Amino acid sequence: MGTVMRLIADDGGADLVEYAILVGLLALATIAGLNGVGTSIKTIWDNMNTKIQGAIP
Repeated sequence: MGTVMRLIADDGGADLVEYAILVGLLALATIAGLNGVGTSIKTIWDNMNTKIQGAIP
């Protein structure tokens, strides 16, 4: 019975869940940020491509 009570009182797994949630939120924030940056970079590359195509005779 002592082993069961020790397992019930153990809260070590809660830390793991908290870290997993934190990592998940950081991943979502990173993906959202990179999505916005990616759009800006694509716009810059498209503008450069247009200018280069216009400069080629």
